[in-house]
Amino acid sequence: MSAPFTVRTSPRFDRLLNRLARHHAELPEVFATVLDILTSDPHNRSRTHAIRKLQGVPEGEGQYRLRIGRWRFRYDIRSQ
Repeated sequence: MSAPFTVRTSPRFDRLLNRLARHHAELPEVFATVLDILTSDPHNRSRTHAIRKLQGVPEGEGQYRLRIGRWRFRYDIRSQ
């Protein structure tokens, strides 16, 4: 069974994640949690995650924010 949503990252994000992971050992585990959340409930319909829709942000620059501990992840939701 496939997940209802697919998470795609940009090459720039991948480089930044790898660089940050060298200095923050907990980041890969946090990012794995982020992937689980975003593949199942990116709109936060269950109201169980710290997800907010951002106001006044141009299209394609991270319309949503997911907060886990000290980490913030901005993302967009696009239909296929």
